[in-house]
Amino acid sequence: MSGFHFFTEENKLVQNIQKFGPIDTANYSTTTKFTTTGACKAFACCTSKIIVIDGENPNLVNVILQPIFKSEIGLTPSLKYIIYRGIDRNDFMVSNSQSSSGYIMIDKTNALLTGTDFLKFHYNQLDKPLNTTLPSLDNLGYKVTSNQLIANIFSNPNQIGIIKEGMCFGNFINNVAAIDFIVDENKFIPTIQYAEKNEFKITVPTIPPSSTAPGQESYDILSLREKIHGFIDPATYYNLHWKKGVRHSGSTAKIYKENIHTTLLSKFETKNSIYIDIRNNNDYSLNYYKDNQLSTFENFKLRINELDSENPDLANTVYYTQYWPILILDNLTKRTGYNYSFFDFQFFTNHNPEPYLYYDFAFRNSSVEYDNNVATIKDFNIPKGNKERLLELYIENGEQKSPERIIIPTNESNTLCNTWYIKLYILKNKNQQIPPQPLSCVQSDFELDNVFGDVAINLAGGITFPYNFTAKTFKSIWRIGISKKFVPSVVEPLMVQTGAGVSDSEVIFFALPLDKFTFSTNFYDYSNTEKNFQVKNFTTGVSKDADIKSAIGNILEIKYSKRTLLNGDAILSIDDWNNQTNEIKNEDAFFFSLSMTRNEYFAIQNAISNPSAGSINTINHTINFGFTNLLNFNDTNYFYQESRVILKGMDSNGNYVIKNNIGTLGELSVSTENGLTFSTPSSANSANGENRISNPDAIFSYTKLITLVMEIEYYYSSNTPEQNIAKLSNQYYGINNALFTFENKVAFERTIPNSDDKEIYSPPPSTVAEYRNLNKISKSSLAIITSHADENSIGDNPSPFFKDADQNKIDLGHLMFGLDGLIYNYADTGYNYKNFQITKSNDLTGYVADVFIAAAERRIYNQYGRQKLGRGKFYYPEVDDPDKFYDISASEPDLFGDIDPFGIYRDWKYFSVPINYTAYKLANGIDADTSLKLSFLLSYYYDLAYDAALPNKYPINANYKKRFFNFCVGYDGNGNLIDNPSANASNLVYQGFIEKNAALNKYEWAADNLNHISVEALRKRGETFAHFWYQKTVGYLRTAVFLGLPRPFPKYLMPGNNNFKVRFERNNLLSIIGDLSTTIGYDTDPEELEYVMLKFLNFIEQRFNAEI
Repeated sequence: MSGFHFFTEENKLVQNIQKFGPIDTANYSTTTKFTTTGACKAFACCTSKIIVIDGENPNLVNVILQPIFKSEIGLTPSLKYIIYRGIDRNDFMVSNSQSSSGYIMIDKTNALLTGTDFLKFHYNQLDKPLNTTLPSLDNLGYKVTSNQLIANIFSNPNQIGIIKEGMCFGNFINNVAAIDFIVDENKFIPTIQYAEKNEFKITVPTIPPSSTAPGQESYDILSLREKIHGFIDPATYYNLHWKKGVRHSGSTAKIYKENIHTTLLSKFETKNSIYIDIRNNNDYSLNYYKDNQLSTFENFKLRINELDSENPDLANTVYYTQYWPILILDNLTKRTGYNYSFFDFQFFTNHNPEPYLYYDFAFRNSSVEYDNNVATIKDFNIPKGNKERLLELYIENGEQKSPERIIIPTNESNTLCNTWYIKLYILKNKNQQIPPQPLSCVQSDFELDNVFGDVAINLAGGITFPYNFTAKTFKSIWRIGISKKFVPSVVEPLMVQTGAGVSDSEVIFFALPLDKFTFSTNFYDYSNTEKNFQVKNFTTGVSKDADIKSAIGNILEIKYSKRTLLNGDAILSIDDWNNQTNEIKNEDAFFFSLSMTRNEYFAIQNAISNPSAGSINTINHTINFGFTNLLNFNDTNYFYQESRVILKGMDSNGNYVIKNNIGTLGELSVSTENGLTFSTPSSANSANGENRISNPDAIFSYTKLITLVMEIEYYYSSNTPEQNIAKLSNQYYGINNALFTFENKVAFERTIPNSDDKEIYSPPPSTVAEYRNLNKISKSSLAIITSHADENSIGDNPSPFFKDADQNKIDLGHLMFGLDGLIYNYADTGYNYKNFQITKSNDLTGYVADVFIAAAERRIYNQYGRQKLGRGKFYYPEVDDPDKFYDISASEPDLFGDIDPFGIYRDWKYFSVPINYTAYKLANGIDADTSLKLSFLLSYYYDLAYDAALPNKYPINANYKKRFFNFCVGYDGNGNLIDNPSANASNLVYQGFIEKNAALNKYEWAADNLNHISVEALRKRGETFAHFWYQKTVGYLRTAVFLGLPRPFPKYLMPGNNNFKVRFERNNLLSIIGDLSTTIGYDTDPEELEYVMLKFLNFIEQRFNAEI
């Protein structure tokens, strides 16, 4: 899903007439432009949102893609936008005088004739039931005004089309193809005006005189030059996929390593350019503060492709290229016979007595795997956290004692180095006192100084402020990836990624951990195992929640609690879950935040709107928050801190300045309990931070359930039992559940594609959700039906529980979802899941999912850490505990909700035959005109008085007192029972854990034989689902299901040898794609899978034996 594709037909590129990078000392091209042989197709580089805008040429449009998935290559910030310049307008639209824009989208007939995949795909999507409107130019963001931020166009999800990686969406014409790659930096905030250009250059107003050394210009010029960091060379970006591969127009298969360079990059002028990007604490270039330079203006030491024995000295090196703040090495000769090149770095310490180095994107010498021959490297890996990625440089006699070596891959057969990108941060953990810091150095006096920002007159952290939420479907918006910052500390220095969010009433600035340095061997590897808030999965987004703190908290799975002081002010902190005591606790979660009200931020904007000479401004440096006067307080044994917030930045002369007088009353005070969560009193008082409590309505008796269902039947009198089952199922696992994202809702819908809960409406409703709501019943009943029980946390379950007469808790959502699947897609499911070899709806709606999720999540936990699991941060174990994983996903209420659908299905199957129900009514004195209802089926199944000795009253033995028989018995493809599965293996579809002993005329447990057909079948279903769930969590299969992306069917048996069964993955490899037996290999000890399967079978066996 996160693959990458070449942007056009590579064989039609002729000449790179405008290369990426410096043109001269005053101009830097962000656009890569080629001449072409005629028109050439434009392909989506990756699965993205897409908008279309006017270009400078009236016959052309430009296309903007916003990638949906983060890149596989590990480069952050990741690609934010891709701009295609010079696409044929006729590929999207035709003139129309009646349209306000002057154009309308080409119709379906023309779309099929253009030869572009994108519009074909979206027109074909109209045949799918969830689509209710035709695609139009509005879906593509056309037409917008030039001064709008591109981010604001993409922020409205209802207006944006989605295009899959590799889809052709149009053609470059006029013999020119041009493209920009924009990364998610805050130095350059792109507008539509920028994207409309035929090409774009960053330009400074004056050419520097030769007497001015690089890095010594005025700060209004230096700040303009920093904008280049918002872009990356496309040639380099493609080559960075060295290990992950790139697809292109010549083949559906990926190409790797040197083939990328030779096949795709031969026409790029920069195919042999190496970019060395070094930043400081606040994400500016290495020497922006003039604190990394000698008197002769060199900025660091460098040695290239030379061993210590050949040249022990490193050369003093100027960091700049034609005055631009990045070192570009063109056509660098590689070392003969080597498949890599190496660079040795040493940094100056005259203003940095305690330096740290952060390997943001670089292969450290210790992280590569050498072959037996030192000239050959087998594998390259980005360093993994702590002392590999964020490390303290050893200083001796005021100098870095030994250089840091960085490796880049090259083609062994080439004489020149391939294009590559190296990104480092040289960090200052302590301010140098003697000599003093340069006047231009923006310092951190408190650990969180300069972390929160940037503050601007019309922006908050790069988001338009005030943001106009009028007519928007969302009420809050946030952005992650503003910049990377260093949090200095004498204990645990930390590298963070910053973000901001706004709503109509509030502004929040926040920071998420990337890597933490610790002097202990026990450390969190934030960036690689994704412990602590899944930094890699938290992206820019929007929410219908008008409380921005709550919206972000829901994504990150943190809860704000607040405490009211004696003076009436409130203080916020973060709640986390203690797995040992099963209660909420305040934990060192390392989510930093600073929140304030909208009016307080307005006051700050007003304070910087009219800067006087020497005062703080946004021209030369972003304005960030700092803290001063941090004081400790005790409020009846409750300890907290208060601080004044200040602004830090530069003045018009480029000197470091602090602004103290901000806020409506001249200053702005904040409080914190834990040193992480800072808020103004007004922000804390307005927060939704009350203690969470259980909902007493979320658990009720089976008799109450039957009463509720009867109310539904009264108000929806034309519905069949099947339709009411589907209607209830949809409340919990479908369009109507507010707990799920739209993607999740669609994924659940597609498990049972034949499900039908639609009534006859006149006129018909405008949305699918209107068909499936329960708004006719009383509000009190609806509140009960849609309540959320406590499963692993408070109110976390999609549905309520009910109790049978024996007081067993049963998950109502599981019951209805499973029954819905058995009725409508008994041994079938949607094609989206069949693409991943899940062929039965019950594998998704029943016990297979619950049981084998535990196997997948335990494997994920041990590979990535518990935060990768996302949804259960509060209750997942702190140490590997297989039973805890099982209990989380396969709780007894879940399992009873999975088991009971089989008995109720048998009741439905029996009584839906008219002759059977007619006979039953006659025998039991029921009015002959009474139609079959869901309430009757539930009453029959949960009837406490069930007695098999009364055949007229109980003609079928499908009652909760026989639930384990009805579950364990074998079922064929038509829902009929199979007494002896071993003798009817080819017909077995479900369970078959018991065999009938004809001699004794009773059923006996047979699944203790691990080679029994039922166990073999369960294992196969389980490993399929475990693979699927692993990929859904680690990768992007949920979106694959949502988009309906096809995949070949993986095979379960080794080709030519049926004795080897594919088991749950080994060797850290896992794939749904292709032949599993060749992709994964054979695991002779599938611990997680076997463990949960046997635990489940033991649970069922004990209860079946007790039942009989």
